[in-house]
Amino acid sequence: MPINITDAERQEEANRDLAAKLKLEKPFKPKVRKLINRMGNDLESNIIATGAPQNLDRYKAQTEGLISEQYENTKNVFSGRLIKQLEEEPEDSNIWKVLLAIGAVFRLGSKKDVLAKLRADSVVRSNIFIDRSVTQDTSQILATSARNLQAAADTARVKLALELERQPTAIELAVAAKKQFLQRDLGRAETIAATTTQRAAEGIKNVDTTVYQDYRNSLTALSLGLSEAKFEEFWITRGDSIVRLFHQQADGQKKVGGVFIVGGESLRYPGDDSLGASLSNTINCRCSNVRSIDEEPNYNLEP
Repeated sequence: MPINITDAERQEEANRDLAAKLKLEKPFKPKVRKLINRMGNDLESNIIATGAPQNLDRYKAQTEGLISEQYENTKNVFSGRLIKQLEEEPEDSNIWKVLLAIGAVFRLGSKKDVLAKLRADSVVRSNIFIDRSVTQDTSQILATSARNLQAAADTARVKLALELERQPTAIELAVAAKKQFLQRDLGRAETIAATTTQRAAEGIKNVDTTVYQDYRNSLTALSLGLSEAKFEEFWITRGDSIVRLFHQQADGQKKVGGVFIVGGESLRYPGDDSLGASLSNTINCRCSNVRSIDEEPNYNLEP
């Protein structure tokens, strides 16, 4: 039977995605909050000692470790979902008649062999995606934290000078800067948890999609005279009142030319910023890229 071919099936898949993401975020948030609290404590002590915020290089390993762990946990949930759907497809379906015909050229003689190849390719590409994404996310998080630490110190200095009608002491400034930073950035922990999990989940799903498409649309498929694959991708929102306007407008949009156009920006999947999408289009996103797969009967492949 086709995979996610109806609107209802696609929405159901998106709802399952969201439930899994929320479950993954729950244990991640306190770990991020702990890191931010450490930054706040260090800000206080560093201002007392030097009069300025600390260098954030000291958090790189910890931040990278947290993000890497979250990507791995998310991979364990989301990687191979498409392959699992294919595994549940009957071997006599149109989808499998095509996949097995392609596989035969590569001496993949069974459904099990084809699935093993797809899984292996997915693992390799997922690891490449995770390595690149963890480095990028770590850099973005620490860059924002550095700006926020400096802003907290600057804001505290100005406020205290106005309140005290004199320049604050190092201890006064340190205490106020820490408070200013934590008031802002502890709330940011939820954004980091949601955005990191979204990028990981949707990015890993995109890896599986790419693996399938590369196999299905290979030169081998063309040489067999196969008709074009009926493979489509849809942007699906969570469907409630807090979905941002551009994402509401994108709900149900079909990907064209490898991208969704959302708010005038190109995204390969929800949460993707690799093509230059803005933060306002990617952070705290709860949308899903849901795939629909079907095949026209290829009568030349009938036994």
